[in-house]
Amino acid sequence: MYKIKQLPEDFIVTEESTIKPAKQGKYAYFKLWKREYTTMRAVEHIADFLCIPQKDIGFAGAKDKEAITEQTISVRNGTSRLVETFKSDDIRLTFLGHGDTPISLGDLRGNRFRIVIRNLDHAPTKTDFIINYFDDQRFSTNNAAVGKAILQGRFEEACRLIDEESVNAFLAEEPKNFIGALHTISFRTLQFYLHAYQSLLFNQAVSEYLQCKYSSGELLDVTYTHGKLVFPLKRPENTSFPLIGFGVEYLDAVIEAIYQRLLGQDSLTERSFVVRAFPELSEEGSTRDIVAEVQDLKLSELEADDLNTGKKRCSVGFFLQKGSYATLVVKRMMVGLKPHPLRS
Repeated sequence: MYKIKQLPEDFIVTEESTIKPAKQGKYAYFKLWKREYTTMRAVEHIADFLCIPQKDIGFAGAKDKEAITEQTISVRNGTSRLVETFKSDDIRLTFLGHGDTPISLGDLRGNRFRIVIRNLDHAPTKTDFIINYFDDQRFSTNNAAVGKAILQGRFEEACRLIDEESVNAFLAEEPKNFIGALHTISFRTLQFYLHAYQSLLFNQAVSEYLQCKYSSGELLDVTYTHGKLVFPLKRPENTSFPLIGFGVEYLDAVIEAIYQRLLGQDSLTERSFVVRAFPELSEEGSTRDIVAEVQDLKLSELEADDLNTGKKRCSVGFFLQKGSYATLVVKRMMVGLKPHPLRS
């Protein structure tokens, strides 16, 4: 089985931001370099150092933990002196300039990746597209389950699944106040739990939709933490596919039927995404491209793998649009070695 991320240096991500720094402005922009930190944890570390709320630090997208990544962040009322005073071996800041607007989710063109694939017997196959699923990083162990529990109003279960220090400390004082305990968690984190469940439904719905459109002989299966995802052998027409929420519009009866069945299995409806206990978490729904282009793909020759005796390694580089997952590109390249679909 192939391996990635055996070393942080095996997975390098460079964000291409849309922010254009200037000489003046309320916000200071920095390049954030991090090694083996999630974006959220790095932001927490910087906010603690500055003694400011985490919400005063903006970023365009969450980056992998098991990697070396670069991205642009904004700091409200920040100055260039932050670079001089902030010290960390695994988090570095480079001052870029100022601006009048904070960086928000989506303020990027995409990400450029350089990945080492190890433990190989054969070379990966090239691809110029992937189905735009969400991959394992989106879900962790319990993220989607926590999001589902919140939507179902099962707040005690959500607290148990989260098992955070702040939650447990609050419940030690008020054992039955589960909503209060959840309020000790940052809005961004709570929102991420709901997005994880939303993303899981998207993956399941897209996979079922493609199985309706293609015969089994035209599809490959790719395994991830929540089961299997299907990839057509040939590029499908790109369409906008719904991300479920309370205001979602279905333009396809097949897609609507799939989502209705998936929601029904969890005793939920679209209106469940109006979260009365946490109104700020309510999700209206949106859309996501079903196809992501793999641009500027470069694949090196196989060479001896210094970490896995008797195996080979290679490097792959490419650019992806924002919100798409490089790990899915690798999975698609590796499953391409198989001459026939996995599914019967």
